[in-house]
Amino acid sequence: GMMENKRKRFQISKNIKFRERMLLIYIIGGIIPFIGTNIYTNHQTSDMTVALSKETQTEEISLISSYIKESMPIIKDVSRALYADQNIRAIVEKVSKSETVDKAELDKDCEELSSIDSYLRYYKQDISDITIYVRNPSISGNKYFSYMGLSVISSQWYNPTCELRGDPYWCFAYDREKKKKCLQLSRSIRDADGKVIGILAIQMQNSRTIKNISKRSTDTMLLFK
Repeated sequence: GMMENKRKRFQISKNIKFRERMLLIYIIGGIIPFIGTNIYTNHQTSDMTVALSKETQTEEISLISSYIKESMPIIKDVSRALYADQNIRAIVEKVSKSETVDKAELDKDCEELSSIDSYLRYYKQDISDITIYVRNPSISGNKYFSYMGLSVISSQWYNPTCELRGDPYWCFAYDREKKKKCLQLSRSIRDADGKVIGILAIQMQNSRTIKNISKRSTDTMLLFK
């Protein structure tokens, strides 16, 4: 009986050792390579996804940048033409220095500002609005002029625009009708004594900048140098 028990224990021990060896072979030969392959594949897939995402985002930003680069010179040229127009300057000075404005007389004067309508029509893809701010509270409901009130004077672009003494200043501002942010060029208009009598503001179409940026799923910062 003792010998038989020893043989049984030996047989069980052999079976256990055999199972352990087979399990070890299975782990080394099957599970470890499988896990390793999965880790490598996932890493490769992740790298490819990140690379593709970076490439897509670069293309998106490049497209937005190209739109802005196309529109900025146009807006700058339009501002230069309006700024140099002596008829416009004379009307701005007249409106700015009048305490009250006769509507019929203003409408007649505004006929001289029809070039603004032409620019808005011709460059409608680039320009959303052209406004001349003047210090005259009797101005209201005029498509060319807006009152240079506290909301304008306290805006972050007002002082830098005045300090540049007629040179263009780029910034983000609010559209006066839609109240949405847009890219704006502003220039101060001065009289012969150097006093600011008006500010010319030209705003870029929202679809060229903010609209495209807001569509992006990732946070995007727009910097101007």
